[in-house]
Amino acid sequence: MAVIMESGILAKAIYAAKPFAKGDEIGSAPEMLESHGPKPRSLTCGHDPVRLKPRDLYMMAMLLQLALMCVVLPAHGVDDTKTSLEEPQWYKAAEHLQSWIAWAKEWQGTHDLMCLDLFGASNKIQACWTRRRFMASAFDIAQDASQDIVSPTGFAQLVNLGLRLAPNAIVVGGPPCSWFGFMSSSVHLRHRYPPNGATWIRGVRLSNLIVKNMVAWVAFFMIILAVNPTLQILLEQPRGSWLFKMRAVRKLIRQAGLKLVRTHMGCFDA
Repeated sequence: MAVIMESGILAKAIYAAKPFAKGDEIGSAPEMLESHGPKPRSLTCGHDPVRLKPRDLYMMAMLLQLALMCVVLPAHGVDDTKTSLEEPQWYKAAEHLQSWIAWAKEWQGTHDLMCLDLFGASNKIQACWTRRRFMASAFDIAQDASQDIVSPTGFAQLVNLGLRLAPNAIVVGGPPCSWFGFMSSSVHLRHRYPPNGATWIRGVRLSNLIVKNMVAWVAFFMIILAVNPTLQILLEQPRGSWLFKMRAVRKLIRQAGLKLVRTHMGCFDA
């Protein structure tokens, strides 16, 4: 079974009936956070004051963090999409599936892996399963430079991890989202040039190939080999991600019968 999961952030809207004008008052942080006692004079625009609660500030901080991750960092070349290879050396896995099929037929390893944390730089999913005494492993270039999905050796590592997956194992994949989200639209321009975006930008081309190689890997194990019918795969992205609109991903959704579920960030015991 395979699942595509859309995660989202719920933010409480902070409403002001009209733009701030001269003489309007904004209360101090203690006043805004205070939940008892007399009403503070805070964020007043001639209507009832809007009281900011701790959860409101938390949600605002989460949104600012998301904006930083999806807009500022990609624009300055710092993001969750990387490789050590020059572009002519990038590996296109879909063009080499026959060699992987031949290798899989000769593979004689042990099916000992119950969870693969794909793109799991934080290792939280791996740690969660390990605490419960399941064999788990993580794959992400951020933790090991050799785990590069757009390099031949990196993709070989990923195929080997896939072959180790035991019956009823699960793959939890969180592909890099910084080049696919709404908040970085001004950078990747996928809304103007759907779905591949501004392909004259290196980061866009790299993110596209990472997704294509991930799709090739998933298709390899779920459709081409199909030797582990109980394998479960979960792919997570922010709601509205352009990744779901990539042609390779849409084809995978149809062929593998992926189902879409929606949840909220922070709902997992990792």
